[in-house]
Amino acid sequence: MKVEADRIAAAWLDANVRLVRATPLGWHAEQSDATALVSQSGLPSLNLAVSLSTSPDLGALDTMASKVAGRYGLTDRGAINVMACPAGEAMLTAQPQHLATIRQVTSAEAGEYTAALAAGFEFPAESLGPLMGGAVLDRLTGYLAGPPGFAEGTAFGIAGPGAIGVYNIAVTPRARGRGLGRALTVRVMRDGFAAGAEFAYLHASGSGLALYESMGFRHVESWSLFTAPRS
Repeated sequence: MKVEADRIAAAWLDANVRLVRATPLGWHAEQSDATALVSQSGLPSLNLAVSLSTSPDLGALDTMASKVAGRYGLTDRGAINVMACPAGEAMLTAQPQHLATIRQVTSAEAGEYTAALAAGFEFPAESLGPLMGGAVLDRLTGYLAGPPGFAEGTAFGIAGPGAIGVYNIAVTPRARGRGLGRALTVRVMRDGFAAGAEFAYLHASGSGLALYESMGFRHVESWSLFTAPRS
C-alpha cells in the first residue's frame, strides 16, 4: 500500500486543528483554503499557517501567515521529513519490559506529562506553556513510560481520517539507548491500528530516521517549516 502525501497532509491538518481546539490558549482561523493554527506554545510547528491546495489562494494564505508569522517572528526556513507506514507493513516489535511500563494518561497527569516531554526534548517546560493542559489528554491520547512520578518517556497519538499521527516521542537522557523510544512508537501505532487506522505518519528528525525505517516507515516528502531566528 502506498500512502499518498495528500492523505497524510489531510490527516495532519485535522490532527492539529483538534489539538489547538483542545489546548487552553489555542485557536485557529480559516479563510478560503488557508488555515492558521496557533497553540501559543513556544513550538514553531504548532504556530503556523497552511494551505493544502495545489493552487492555493495566495491572498488568503498571506493573511493567515501574517496572523502567525508576524506575531511569532517565524522567518527562518527549514525542512521536516514526512514519513508514513501502512498498517500491513508495520514492524510492531519492541522489548516487552519497556512496553509494560507504558500507560495512557489523562488530564490529571498533565503536569507530569509536560515535565517529561520537556526533559525528553531538552527544552524548558515553560516554553510549552499550558499546551498539554485543559482537556488535551482527555480528548486525545497521551502516554507516559515509567512509574507515576518517574516518567522516562512520552508519546502522543492523534487519530484522523484513516490515520494515526505519532507525536511527542521523547525519552529522557538517562533512559536513552535502551529501546524505549521504539516501544513508545509501537504503542501508539498498535492502538491506532486497533482502532481502524490504515496508516501511521510522523515527522522524523535526522537522528530518528533509521529507527523509523526499521519499523516500516518510508519517507514520503519534505515540508517547509518557518521558525524564529536563533538569537
